[in-house]
Amino acid sequence: MCGVLAARSRGLPVDEEAFGRALDALAHHGPDGRGVDASPDGLVRIGHRRLAVRGPLHQPIRDAGGDVCAVNGELYGVPRPPGESDSAALLPHLRAHGLGRLEDLRGEFAFVWWSASEQVLYAVRDAFGVKPLVWCTYDECTLVASEVKALAAFGVPLVWDEEAVTTWIWTGLWPRGRTCFRGVRTVAPGHALRITGSGVAEERWWTPGPRETAEDRRPLDDVLAEAVRARTDADVPVAVSLSGGVDSSLVAAAAREHVPVLALSVGLGDRTDERARAEVVARYLEVPFEGILVSDAMLAEGYADTVRAVERPIANTHAVARHLLARTARQRGCPVLLTGDGGDELFAGYDHFRSDAGRPAGAGGVPQFVADRVARVPHLRRVVRHDTLRRHRPADCLAAVLDSHGHAASSHRTPLRQAMDLWSRTVLPDYLLPVLGDQVVAAHGVEGRPPLLDVVLSRHAAALPTDQLIAGGTDKVALRRAARRWLPEWVYAAPKQPFVPVPPPSARGGALDGLLQDTLRSNSAASMPFFSPRRLRLLLDLVWTDAAPADRRALDPLLHVALSLVVLGDALGVRAP
Repeated sequence: MCGVLAARSRGLPVDEEAFGRALDALAHHGPDGRGVDASPDGLVRIGHRRLAVRGPLHQPIRDAGGDVCAVNGELYGVPRPPGESDSAALLPHLRAHGLGRLEDLRGEFAFVWWSASEQVLYAVRDAFGVKPLVWCTYDECTLVASEVKALAAFGVPLVWDEEAVTTWIWTGLWPRGRTCFRGVRTVAPGHALRITGSGVAEERWWTPGPRETAEDRRPLDDVLAEAVRARTDADVPVAVSLSGGVDSSLVAAAAREHVPVLALSVGLGDRTDERARAEVVARYLEVPFEGILVSDAMLAEGYADTVRAVERPIANTHAVARHLLARTARQRGCPVLLTGDGGDELFAGYDHFRSDAGRPAGAGGVPQFVADRVARVPHLRRVVRHDTLRRHRPADCLAAVLDSHGHAASSHRTPLRQAMDLWSRTVLPDYLLPVLGDQVVAAHGVEGRPPLLDVVLSRHAAALPTDQLIAGGTDKVALRRAARRWLPEWVYAAPKQPFVPVPPPSARGGALDGLLQDTLRSNSAASMPFFSPRRLRLLLDLVWTDAAPADRRALDPLLHVALSLVVLGDALGVRAP
C-alpha cells in the first residue's frame, strides 16, 4: 500500500510547500520512501509515498519522453524485468497503449500518469475499487490523492456534504462519486479521470461481465489458484486474515503452496470469536497461527484512529477489529495481508442475495439489502433533525441514489444479478473495501490484497448460472466445489457465519459505552447537521433503560453511525455547511 498524490494547476505553479504537506499526510501509506516530480513549468506535480513490498524501484517514475507515473498497488498482468517493480513496466505499457489495454492489467491499483505528449494528467482506479482514490478542485488546481487527509493538508476546507451523508444514513448507499465532504469525489472503480487545462472528464475502462477467452474457460479452481499465487509475490513476509470460513481458508490454503504465511484471527466475544475455528483450520493447513482477543477497552481505544483512517462513518466495530489485526500483522513483520474479501460479492454469499434469487425475473422493486436498510428508516427518524428531514426525505434520497448508479439500466437482468451488480458498485467500494480493506490496514503501513477480487475470476463468476451461485440452502455453490482442491468438507461445506458486533454500543458500563455516552452528549455532537441533540440524548437515556434486547439491537447501527460521524468530524476538523 503506497500513497499517491497529484496536482494540476490552471494558473500559477502548484504550491510546493502545500504539496509537501499533503504528501506527508500520506506517510503511513508509504513509510519506506518519498518522491516528487514536477513538470518544467511547475503546473503539474506528482508525489509518491512508498511501502517496499516488491522490487527496489522508487517513484514517481519518469521516462525519456517526459511521461511520469506513480502507482499505489500491484499489477500482475505487466511483464517486468527480474528484480524490478511491476510499476516500472507500467509506463512503457501506457506509452504503447494508453488506456486502451488497461483490461490486460490484473491486480489492485490506483495510479496517476502525466502524458507529456498529450499534456493530460490521468488518474486511474482498479476494477473493483480496492485502492482508494479521491479528487477535488481547489483554488484553480485539480488534486488527486489516496486519502482525503492529503487534500485537507494541502489546504482544502472540509465541509459536510449534507445531502450525501443523509442519503447514506437513509439508504446505506452513497450517491455515485460522492463522499462525506462537499466537493470531494471518488474516482469510480474501473474508471479514469482525464484532467486537462480546461477541466476534468471521466471515462470507463472496465466493463464487468463474462468474456469468451481461453483464459476464462479454464476450470474455476485453476483460476482461483492463479489469482492467489499472483498475490503472494512479495519480497516481504505475508500474513493471512483467517476467519475459518471457506473464503479466507481457501486463500490461506492456496497461498501456503507458494510462500510461508502467518494466519491471524480476531475474537470480539462469545458470539463472534473466530479464533477457535480459525486455529483448527490453521492446524489442518500446518501454518503458524495467532489469535487476537479484542476487548471492549481496545475497541474504544482504537475507535477514533479507525474512523480517521477510513474517512467515513461506520455501522459496527468490524472496522476497528480489522484495524487492530493489521497492527498485529505489522508488529509481526508482515507488511502484506491477504484477505478473503470478495468471495461473497462474486459468488452470492450474503443471506440477502437468497431473497433476490427467489424473486421472479421482472419482479421490480429494490434489492433485499436496500429494502433491509430502508426498513430501519423509522428508527432513524427518531433522531434526524427535522430540518434535515424536510430537505432530504428518505423516499427522494432513495430514488435519487438509485438513479445516480443507473440501477434501472440493469432491470433486464435477473433480480439476483441486478442485486449483485448494485452491491458491487456501491457497498463494496464505498463501504466494505475502505473499512475492511486497504484503507484501514494502510494506517499501519500494511498492504491489503484480496485475491478473490480478481478480474479474471470475476469474469468466470459472471458467466455462472444462478444454480451455481445459490441452490437450495447452499450459497457460493461453485466456489465451494472448487475449494475441495484445498479444503476438507467440514470447511468448504460449512455455512457462512455472519458478523455480529460484540460488544454492541448499547452494552452498559463498558469502555465503548463510555465513549458513546461522552461523545454523543458533547458540544461536537450538538453541532452536527444530521442529528437532533435533544433526540440523541433521549435515545442515550433509552439505552440505559430496560428496553427489550431486540429493540436495543435495532438501535446499535444507528448509535455507531452517530458516534462515528462525530468522531470523524472532530478528527478531520469538518465544518457544518
